[in-house]
Amino acid sequence: MYPEVRTYLDAVTAARNTHDKDRSDLQSRRSEYETQGTPCTGCGSSHSGVISGEYYEKQRDILATYNARKSAAWLALKDTSADPLVGFIVDNCGEWKDQALLILSALPASVEELCRIADDGEWCSVWDGFLARARNAGVLPGSVLLSPERVELLY
Repeated sequence: MYPEVRTYLDAVTAARNTHDKDRSDLQSRRSEYETQGTPCTGCGSSHSGVISGEYYEKQRDILATYNARKSAAWLALKDTSADPLVGFIVDNCGEWKDQALLILSALPASVEELCRIADDGEWCSVWDGFLARARNAGVLPGSVLLSPERVELLY
């Protein structure tokens, strides 16, 4: 695994841990955001009241911070890697980060090894299109960009 991929994983893990802690801290203070409930006519005890909008706003802020940290780590991965395939993956696989991470974690690897990972993951329909675009961009291991003349002949 490339060091920059390890750095990305560490950053996402740290962001997740912070998110979980902040969310847990907020949940432990939930009663601070409740308005007093009214006594229940059935049992006489006072049930929890309504949670204030401020509580939900804090929840959204915690989630937004987590997502921003993950996005920043994803973009930093491209900026810190010398491998053009890593940059290509960051640019083209944002929707499939979990699958992309399987590929990124395997690098450096041959195209055959990457195809085996795709086969094991059963996402070949997406992989085939990605592989063609990556090959055309010349970012796959061992690939050579075709000259414009050869592209015209082939396509």
